[in-house]
Amino acid sequence: MFEKLQTLNITQFTYYIQFLILPIIIFLIVNWIGKLSLSFGYISMNLFTQRDESPAYNITFRILSPIIFTIVISSLYYFLSFDYLVHNIWIIVPLYFAFRIIYNLLLHKWQLIDKRREIILSIISTLGTFAIYKKFIIVRANLLPDPANLTGELWIIIILYIYNTFNKIDVGTSGSEIRREKYYNKYYRLFKYKYGHIINQLHPTPILESLIYATIMYENFNRPPLFRIAERALFPFFTKTIGIMQVTTKQRITDNESVRIGSAIIKSEYILQLPIVKQNFIDQGVTDPPVGEVLNATTEVIKEVLKTYNKDNDYIYGVMELHEIILKKFYPQVEIIW
Repeated sequence: MFEKLQTLNITQFTYYIQFLILPIIIFLIVNWIGKLSLSFGYISMNLFTQRDESPAYNITFRILSPIIFTIVISSLYYFLSFDYLVHNIWIIVPLYFAFRIIYNLLLHKWQLIDKRREIILSIISTLGTFAIYKKFIIVRANLLPDPANLTGELWIIIILYIYNTFNKIDVGTSGSEIRREKYYNKYYRLFKYKYGHIINQLHPTPILESLIYATIMYENFNRPPLFRIAERALFPFFTKTIGIMQVTTKQRITDNESVRIGSAIIKSEYILQLPIVKQNFIDQGVTDPPVGEVLNATTEVIKEVLKTYNKDNDYIYGVMELHEIILKKFYPQVEIIW
């Protein structure tokens, strides 16, 4: 009697726990495949406005991926004789989309997402999964293809034609630009309010100040508050950098202390690089360089500053692109660095 009850409890536990684990696994796998599909036009979330060159691919990928994984998982369950786990397995798809929303909310990225599109895609994917579940998955014999019923080749050709045609449509970037404009406004003002008193102590020039804010905003996007809490808890065993500006330290520090250290590093390197560039003009006999050459020199100075802060090329060019946006948006009067 006890063994039977114990087996029943384990079975029930396994059944219910899959609805917690599988959505997370699907989320991780879909994101991983998406990163490998950038050459096909997959759009990944970042701080910058991107034109969707392959709208059909991105829509179908987001709709079909959870459906396909549900079919694969169900087939695996049947193969392993875990038929009871297939009951209502379609529920993992709405849970997957719910986890996506929670994940982006916790990482402060929800503001960058096209919410209406996300909801519509989740509804279509969920309804599609439910229909396939009722028609095929729920009956073990129906899940695997039957060669005698593989008809409809004409419809396959039509669907492929529609897919290819839709993929050529230019969906524009206006919605993405609006969301990112709101994101820039929100976080620039937030960080200026929280850390402005620290940064102002350095008496930075507008170029230097905007570069510091660009670094903070870029780091915050890649290391949101939830990640930083985990890093502090695990420090110094699994990480050597900490805080919102991800500075190297031997002890736990607050985000304020991180900004103080990181800003000082950027300023000291900026002060070091600036005379070198000026001297290059003097050595060339140029006393009044054209604005274009000065702007190019500005770019080189910033690149060298960031190279000292973080040598990764993607990081350097990411911060530089964000810095240019912040400079134009919040420091429109600034044109040159001296």
